[in-house]
Amino acid sequence: MQVNTILFYLIEITGLWYQTKLFYFIVSCLIILSTIGFFYYRYFAIKELNRIRTDLANDIHDEIGTILTRSIMRIELMKNAKQVSVDDLKKVEHQLRGAVQSFRNVLWSLNTDNIRTSDFVGRINLTLGDVFDGTNFSFLVTNLSSSNYFQRPIHIKRNVLLIIKELAHNTIKHSNGDFFEVVIRSERGKWEILVADNGSNVHGDVQSEGMGLASITKRVDSMNGQLEIEKGENGFFVYIYI
Repeated sequence: MQVNTILFYLIEITGLWYQTKLFYFIVSCLIILSTIGFFYYRYFAIKELNRIRTDLANDIHDEIGTILTRSIMRIELMKNAKQVSVDDLKKVEHQLRGAVQSFRNVLWSLNTDNIRTSDFVGRINLTLGDVFDGTNFSFLVTNLSSSNYFQRPIHIKRNVLLIIKELAHNTIKHSNGDFFEVVIRSERGKWEILVADNGSNVHGDVQSEGMGLASITKRVDSMNGQLEIEKGENGFFVYIYI
């Protein structure tokens, strides 16, 4: 008796690794996550850009707009006056120079190539030169930073300049001194900026909003920085940590 035997062979065909369902699932997840990440980054980039635009518009309005408005008003008064003095012309010239300097400061803060500490110090010197022009004040900007690069976002560079400028104007208005100093230090990525004058009758009440301290505090807060103010017999000291 003959028995026919049928043999069954199980043949398993294994595809290449990039042809498996797991691979397609991982690739799909990566594509979805990349898309989400792109739009997430784009959303916050646009949000930050809009914030910078708003801040710039406000600063241009407050700084340049105010200066130009005052200049126009002074020119109108000069037109109605019977005689124009040299002093009046110098005041208009000083105001217009301030407007030009403010505009240049805005352009400087927007230029991403200006990341060197020396650029920052130079811009402070130019700003203070215009502020103290025609006054009895001398000034000094000292760079004690160990870093050659002031790599900070646009709004920080702009706010620091505006704070120093506002403190200089306050010194002219409220201090009986004759010297204004800015000292810049840095350590482990942290920056300290000291602004001081040598007046003995310094600035009256340091809490007075009329002296621009509220505005300065707001600007420091917008940079997530710290502000310390000291009023002593030998001067008025402002410490800014960013």
